[in-house]
Amino acid sequence: MLGGALGTEAVPARQRETTDSATGQGFSRRDLVNTYVWTAAGGFFAETTETTDVVSETTAGSYSLSGSVGTSLGTSFQIAGIGIGAQLDASAGGGMTATRARGKEATGSFGLDVEVAPATNLQRYDQDRKPVFDQDRQPVRVPGKVDAYRFLSFYLGEDSEHFDTFFHKVVDPVWLANGNDPNAAALRQARQADRKPPCWRVLHRVTFVSRVLPAVPPAGAPPLEKAMRQIDVESNYELIRRLDPYVKGAATSLPELAEATRSALAAHMPDLLPHTADVTGFLAQYYGVDA
Repeated sequence: MLGGALGTEAVPARQRETTDSATGQGFSRRDLVNTYVWTAAGGFFAETTETTDVVSETTAGSYSLSGSVGTSLGTSFQIAGIGIGAQLDASAGGGMTATRARGKEATGSFGLDVEVAPATNLQRYDQDRKPVFDQDRQPVRVPGKVDAYRFLSFYLGEDSEHFDTFFHKVVDPVWLANGNDPNAAALRQARQADRKPPCWRVLHRVTFVSRVLPAVPPAGAPPLEKAMRQIDVESNYELIRRLDPYVKGAATSLPELAEATRSALAAHMPDLLPHTADVTGFLAQYYGVDA
């Protein structure tokens, strides 16, 4: 008796695909604050801070494929009542792995651009529109005119709170509700009290103002103004400009600024020593030194 069996067994390939995606973003909310100084003599100066944001995105993936094939061969026969059997197995396998990654990067910058153009002519004119000069042929300036000021400009990132601030504190509610101005009508359409969408906010704050002092201070003028006119200092800014080379390096804290101011006044303007505290206050406002 002779019998045989031949067979093949296929093992299905095992396929696995995995994809991992990781995104790293460097963008975050940014608030800006810039410092600006305007003077009638020198124009507009800006100490501007610009922000650059980099957004990086990386996507990575891996792919794995593995499989195997097996073959089995068997036979059996009998000779003289003795059974004989044989079995042969064979298999083959393989695998493949691939990894891919790609990335992209975007860079963007933004800043706050501010322009101001006040009147720079401080000259006094007579009734015939002719300029007035003093006995030394120097221009006579109009008392009370601004000759310098310093201000801060803020850019605040998106926030729903700015929406409430604008409509409840900035805009006149009566004008908004009843005004016939096209801007009022546009704002009424843009108002979304139920949603309160996030808004940007830009605001300006003046921290220092200097005005031309009168040649003869009035009776009620502060003692410092009278002392300044006696030494021919026409405004707070002119006083700051004279002291700047001696005190600017100490404008890091109020105690250091006060000490530097006292030393500078003692050396160069002794008539103003009794007013050291007031002069230090002017300098602190100008340089932005907090108490």
